[in-house]
Amino acid sequence: MAATGPAVEQLAAELCLARLEPVSEATVARIRPALAAALERSVRLPPLGLVADLLTLLEVPSPVLQGLEVPGLALRRYDDRVVGPLVVHRRRTALADAFAALPEAWRGAAVAALGERLCEEIEPGGGYWEPGALRAWLARTDAEGLDLALAAVAEPGPREVLQGRMAEMLRHPAIDWSAADVHLIRNLPRLATAAQRLLVRQVLEASSALGSGLRRAARPRARAGPVATGMEEEDKYPAGGFSALTTSGSPENLVASELVYMDDDEDGEGIDLFDVRFTEGELLYYTRDESAYMRQRRRIRVALAQDVVQARVMDPGVPWQRVVATLGALHAVVERLVDWLGEQDLQISLHPLADRTRPHETLATEADALSLVLSTWIDAGVVSVDPLPDAAAFAALVEASAKAAETDAAVDQHGAGAAEARRGPVRAQLGPKTAPGWAAVARDLAVHLT
Repeated sequence: MAATGPAVEQLAAELCLARLEPVSEATVARIRPALAAALERSVRLPPLGLVADLLTLLEVPSPVLQGLEVPGLALRRYDDRVVGPLVVHRRRTALADAFAALPEAWRGAAVAALGERLCEEIEPGGGYWEPGALRAWLARTDAEGLDLALAAVAEPGPREVLQGRMAEMLRHPAIDWSAADVHLIRNLPRLATAAQRLLVRQVLEASSALGSGLRRAARPRARAGPVATGMEEEDKYPAGGFSALTTSGSPENLVASELVYMDDDEDGEGIDLFDVRFTEGELLYYTRDESAYMRQRRRIRVALAQDVVQARVMDPGVPWQRVVATLGALHAVVERLVDWLGEQDLQISLHPLADRTRPHETLATEADALSLVLSTWIDAGVVSVDPLPDAAAFAALVEASAKAAETDAAVDQHGAGAAEARRGPVRAQLGPKTAPGWAAVARDLAVHLT
């Protein structure tokens, strides 16, 4: 049996805080992958019982309170303030769906990541577990780990320390899972480092804040008329045909079975049922499905000028770096454009630009972040992130796409020297701004591109 010490006993005692399942050997076995992932990534962990409850929340559709009652612990308040809000949270189902879609090897890391988020919210001043104590407890068998937990929680010392940790958690409001947490779990295999996870979280938080000022509905600007979808896409869309029945239409679309109501009248003086149905507007016609061939085609291109690298600074009163606010504004605008223009044949391209004179300064990190936060629309074929070698390449691309479809261009830049396009793109200056100033950048960009 592995050695026992105060730190190991204290860690084991906190297993008894599990409230959504009876504490058993199975509990120890279930949380082992999450604990191993936490050790590997050096993340903070909430009490082991709360780690078990997180796993239950992600795996069980309707969890119920059935944990061990421990004398001397204020478990009723803990249930009301910590566990209960997690059970009924509006994003729990989305988190569970994202968790279920993960490869089995990544589920332990997902629980560890959510556990770290819990610590940030309800134990902001808490410390890390001692790695040696955690390894010593994991070295035990499931039965030994459970026996140590039950023995430790019966002792006054570990129970008092546990009560103090519970009191600290009760002093803070319940955690509010966000869209960033769902995105984190869904894309966890692509977010290997803590820096990537932090950047993506901040971009999505900035997007949520800046997007709240955008209109929920908008009327697109008048265009020259519908543009037929390219014939090379004929394998993706049905080539017209009939889609429904209606009581109005042209003679060539008349349902053939309606002709059965016509009667032969040699004298030509009678009125048949066909005439009556025609007069009363009851004849049936097919309606044509023009599919994507007659949708308005829109191409939107946004360039990130190379000097955006200079925006990796923070301004007073703004919780994000300028470059994070830029990416957040782009995410919010793209999200709203897809909502506003979703019925059109829409393609949005984001182009981080390089600069041959300064090859050491690149936007590779920003391009990767955009690819991650926009992965849903990228997978759907609506959005693409395509780096370009310089501003001239962007201008040429805008001109070329304008020959085939209505094209709008925008340039995000930190200072001077951004891409030039003869179609007169709007420019977003990314200099020092307040939080309302960044919201105005998102609004102006959305209005221009709508």
